[in-house]
Amino acid sequence: MEKERKEREIQHAIELEQTYKEKRSCFVGMVITDGEISISVIPTPKDMIEEGEAMHHCVGGYVDRWDSLILSARINGNRIETIEVDLKDYHIEQSRGVCNQDTEYHNRIIGLLNSNMKEIKRRYRRQLKKAA
Repeated sequence: MEKERKEREIQHAIELEQTYKEKRSCFVGMVITDGEISISVIPTPKDMIEEGEAMHHCVGGYVDRWDSLILSARINGNRIETIEVDLKDYHIEQSRGVCNQDTEYHNRIIGLLNSNMKEIKRRYRRQLKKAA
């Protein structure tokens, strides 16, 4: 059953690849950092599935949540927490480490992202204007 679920997730991710890239293109290259922690958008559906597997949480199933932005917080390239930002009202829906636990960096990640939420909002609104 688990193998079949994973295969369905991968197939769904492949089908959404182009749409995902179009809807997240405004965030490509955006890195929010405090010098130690770096936060960036998860660039592809496949990467989102890998993030979910590595972090042992359900983010792999979020590839078609167009009203959410999924980001990965890392230190030296190592995953620390995965963050979901609600793009309707620009708030952090959740930020979770391995097995949905908070990490010692949790409050720093939340603070860093909140202090840069204007940039997320600016980029997303610019994309929405172009699409209109």
